[in-house]
Amino acid sequence: MIKGIRVENIKPQLISPHREAKTAFEYTRTFQYQVAEKFLKPTLLGHGAFEMPFVISDQKDCFQLFAGWKYLLSPFSLGLSEQPIPILVFPFEITITQIAQTAWQYAFHLVLSNLHEDGYLASTALLFRQCPIPQDILMLPNKSLMPPKAHLVTEKLYGVNRRRVERQEESQTRKSSLGVNNEYE
Repeated sequence: MIKGIRVENIKPQLISPHREAKTAFEYTRTFQYQVAEKFLKPTLLGHGAFEMPFVISDQKDCFQLFAGWKYLLSPFSLGLSEQPIPILVFPFEITITQIAQTAWQYAFHLVLSNLHEDGYLASTALLFRQCPIPQDILMLPNKSLMPPKAHLVTEKLYGVNRRRVERQEESQTRKSSLGVNNEYE
């Protein structure tokens, strides 16, 4: 257990991704969730209180995000930019390795939860390709098969056939090549 963790309420615009978490964060912004935003109310989601962002902070009130960002993503953000949300502030002593690993673990957590049925396989396979440490996060087969082939791991994880994974990957790649709105650059 890490000592010195505290809860604060801050406005989301004061949060930016930590440099070691930025790739994982940006990739999860491309996910499509199996939920219709028009039916969600901010009160349903508790203004993000069910899953607080993990941040580190220096003395300048600069909050660097490394996990727990689901409620900062569409469709879950629901107007949260104007009101304070609870965050977990970790001590600045947390290591770069811990930050990076936690960010990728969180990205895998998101990919396994409620992604749209038309893209969850592709999102998972593409995440495996981007993540530098998948063997530290999932129990992957035989270490001699490293680096793991993304589509094979995805097939095993979800129990589906290869062609289905490949079709979704092709579709997802076409969509992501159109660009991603990046408000954090």
